[in-house]
Amino acid sequence: MSLFIESMRVEPDGSVPLLSYHEARVSSTLNDFDQNAKNTLLEEFQKRLQKLLQNGPSNCIRKYRVIYSIKGIKEAYLTTYSIRPIATLTFTSITFDYSHKYADRININSAYHQHPATDDILMIKDGFLTDTSYGNIALYDGGDWYTPETPLLAGCRRQYLIDNGQILTKKIRIVEMNSYSYLMIFNALIPFGRILIPTQSLHLDSNL
Repeated sequence: MSLFIESMRVEPDGSVPLLSYHEARVSSTLNDFDQNAKNTLLEEFQKRLQKLLQNGPSNCIRKYRVIYSIKGIKEAYLTTYSIRPIATLTFTSITFDYSHKYADRININSAYHQHPATDDILMIKDGFLTDTSYGNIALYDGGDWYTPETPLLAGCRRQYLIDNGQILTKKIRIVEMNSYSYLMIFNALIPFGRILIPTQSLHLDSNL
């Protein structure tokens, strides 16, 4: 049975800014595997969070991480969270899919560990940019920010930024990188604007 994960940013006041987007992704995942599990599981997500907030850390940014299946929640916990600095990225080619947020990240982790000298990897599939090992990306062309039309995983913050017109979608080939000056990394826990990397600092994998 497949296990999935959902990681949410919890503000110091206990609010989850992207909660509706997380619920939409969980609903979509469950619809693909078992529609009958959806309503009960979403209610349990909320109950677990409220219970953890009563006894967990406070006055800081926290990560609410849930591991679940169509049968229910397997594990849920709340921890303090800080952003890991990313200064360098290495392009690397992949062939696998990750359309749902599976708990099994063996393919992503394997690709990442092939490049121990870099802070993170930027995965290329069929010649197109997708994601880093743990976040979506957007590229700046001097006027607008563009995120790959075909990410490895369609993230919650990515969808929020698209819905609010802050980023645009576009198929971006690796050979087009010279058209962009900056790359942004973001995810549900990392707000847009926190990790900005000049494209000139990106490195090509010799296998590309």
